Amino acid sequence: MGQGEKEGEREALALHCCYSQGLPATCHAIQGLEKLGTKQRNSAKKATQKTIETRFPGERLHTLDSLQDGGSVLRFISNQKRRAVVCRDMHPHLLAESTQFIPSKENEEVGTLEVSGYVRGRPLSVNGLLHIPGLGDFQMTQITAPPDPHPVKARLHRPPAVMDTGEEREGMAEEIKVVAVADPAKQESLDREVELDPMEGEQTWPTEEELAGAVSRLQTPPTGQPLRPSEARRVPRGTSDYQAAWIVADSEDEDEEEGSEGEEVPVDDESEEEEEEEGEEESVMGSEMDTESVTYGDTEKYDAQFDMEAEEQQFELLRAERENAMFPDEVDTPQDTPARIRFQKYRGVKSFRTSPWHPRENLPRDYAKIFQFENFSRTKKRVLSQEDNEAALPGWYVTVQVKDVLKPQAEALDPLSKPLVVFGLLEHENKSP
Repeated sequence: MGQGEKEGEREALALHCCYSQGLPATCHAIQGLEKLGTKQRNSAKKATQKTIETRFPGERLHTLDSLQDGGSVLRFISNQKRRAVVCRDMHPHLLAESTQFIPSKENEEVGTLEVSGYVRGRPLSVNGLLHIPGLGDFQMTQITAPPDPHPVKARLHRPPAVMDTGEEREGMAEEIKVVAVADPAKQESLDREVELDPMEGEQTWPTEEELAGAVSRLQTPPTGQPLRPSEARRVPRGTSDYQAAWIVADSEDEDEEEGSEGEEVPVDDESEEEEEEEGEEESVMGSEMDTESVTYGDTEKYDAQFDMEAEEQQFELLRAERENAMFPDEVDTPQDTPARIRFQKYRGVKSFRTSPWHPRENLPRDYAKIFQFENFSRTKKRVLSQEDNEAALPGWYVTVQVKDVLKPQAEALDPLSKPLVVFGLLEHENKSP
């Protein structure tokens, strides 16, 4: 691999890191075009502009080879609007300046991780969850306000909400104030999925009130939907009422019915005699065809090679296929198992056409683990607009105490060698959508 390819990979990695953190407004400039010829200058500028378009669509390339070009670039930067990084601005985040692990008394491998830094973005609530990149989501126990190590003005470095109102005393610079303590009743849960209840979907015998309500609903039609009068339609002989409900009336049959009801069709004696003669001829031919036998090939050879078991199996398969084609939605009751046990997981439906059928019935079991929002847009608007009076405001220097952190995880964190940015999660953000 050449030196140019390695540099290209490094540049791509650097841009990828910038994109991951949220890229603000940018300005692109190029130098050294004056050393090239006119044709080479145009081609080099077009190639560079094309490369920029792949990563930054809509951005313009500026030349920076003279003082005049530098002045135009500065004016462009001064007039450029700041691009908001929505993903970052809508979350509270904190660039850690120091971390400290405090093991618990019961187990030294698990303890509390203290992360100190300045709050940025939105206010940080102690009842929410904190996301540590590479480690996962954690709950907080409390947020404290230690002395600001980089105060802008002396003795004005403490948050207004936690400053003492009494007389000043010695050692005030070393005092730590508690901003907020987590409330277990309001604290966000770490559960990502809904806990399944195996008895939730079980059927129970309806109560007398439910039975009475069902009977009244059947007797009284819905509001605005009058009862439909019985419709007369042509159906094959022997068709039940349930089967007739699925047969769509043909328009031609309806026209014939209307014509027969409104007009009297004259009967011709000669046509009746012809129909009777044709019926007699068909009956004679049918009787002759029923009694006629046909012989194919050598019967003795067929009897010698006849396999009764194979023929019975073939006959059973044909009979099963025929029954399945005639009754595709029916299942035979097994002979060795009671029907109440064989069909105990099924729910009886009076009619597939008219019985109520919930669209979420009989869904896969894993679907029950997913959280559902009645109105996602309204929930999002409420979460983004709510305020916590006990939250740490942006600009405060605070120490966040994160509980139930493993000791190896805490030892892997080193803000001095590798910057650590922790993010506060919004309500329901850790749930499976």
